[in-house]
Amino acid sequence: MPIRTPEVILAALKKPVASVEIADENLSEDSALSLMLAYSANGNGARVVEVARKRFIDKGDIRDGLYVLLSRFPQALVQNAIPADASAGSAATPGFDLRPPVEDSPLRQFLRQHINWIRDQDDSIEFKVDGPDGGLVERFATARNLFLRWKTDRATKDLTTAQVQQEVKQTLVFVAKCRTPEIGWTLMSIMRPRLNSPELLAVFFKAAEPFEQQPQIGLLVRRDRIASLFAAGQHEEGRKLFGEWLTVQLEQGFVPPIDADIYKLFVGTDGQPSMDELLLAVSRRLVDARMLQTAQLLAIQIRQLGNTKVADQILSRILSALDTKERPDVALRAIEQLRQLNDSRANRLLDQVLELPMADQIPSLWRFASALAADSGRMRLAAERLERAMQIEFATRPKSHQHRNSSQ
Repeated sequence: MPIRTPEVILAALKKPVASVEIADENLSEDSALSLMLAYSANGNGARVVEVARKRFIDKGDIRDGLYVLLSRFPQALVQNAIPADASAGSAATPGFDLRPPVEDSPLRQFLRQHINWIRDQDDSIEFKVDGPDGGLVERFATARNLFLRWKTDRATKDLTTAQVQQEVKQTLVFVAKCRTPEIGWTLMSIMRPRLNSPELLAVFFKAAEPFEQQPQIGLLVRRDRIASLFAAGQHEEGRKLFGEWLTVQLEQGFVPPIDADIYKLFVGTDGQPSMDELLLAVSRRLVDARMLQTAQLLAIQIRQLGNTKVADQILSRILSALDTKERPDVALRAIEQLRQLNDSRANRLLDQVLELPMADQIPSLWRFASALAADSGRMRLAAERLERAMQIEFATRPKSHQHRNSSQ
């Protein structure tokens, strides 16, 4: 459904006879809400506030939903009175403050503090909500306070070890009761880079384990758990966990993104031989299982991480097992890799692909072959392949149809 702009809504609200727009305070509830949402979508906070004030708030309608909508535009909710100037006919402009009352429901308390926080840009202020323990709004306030304590380093800066341990404990107690895994993990992930003792990193490692079962964040959780082991100096444990994680993902046909920082931590302390051994072993199993595309994508990523030696070995293993008739897709990707490496094997492999029956239906393949021949200085072959591409394009061009008048 297309978004209705304010202009479309206002045009529909004009009085049919005089073609005059209806004043904000005289709008129907549905029309006013539609107009507010349209202005909100356009980012016009001043008009959202103006319509809400005239149509609802000035008439005593101060439902919670209005405050939730208005909280998106905190700067427009307070306007100081403007006195009349000395010019003739000038009038004073009254001010207003549309923030929720200080003493009100937990939701309105939260919204007022949220509005003030955005207006003042003061991350040191913690929200305080008077409401039932464990209530939704109270949990939101606690999550917000904990997040900012870690983000601004107030949970660690100038604190003793015992005090930092208490901050960690307080956060983990909340996380354990958190009903939304994404919020819980957000707190965990903002906390981990600020932990620097092996004891606290070990606590994080254990507390983070349940989050690995969440499909949306499982990979991120494993990455941070591995990083926590390396940061704590437990390199062998970190390498073991990384190897288990990578092997399981690859054997399921998924090539996970290998974080460059994790890779550096793995190989940084005499870990390069272990990394090479791991990559070669898992790639061997992939090739033996005919999971050539997975092995190929792994080789590409390893090359991007700077390990060209192992990437070359994996690519060679793939090529030795490759049957172009069965896996032309793998062959074409390998040709592109070899071309980027200026490897002569690209030409030999491309010759095999061009002999496949499907090649006569793909003019772009022959254009690619022409470019590859030109790169190696074989200009006559490049011209022949280009001509072949144009012949296929001509043969497969859309047929033109002449529509005759049925009366002829």
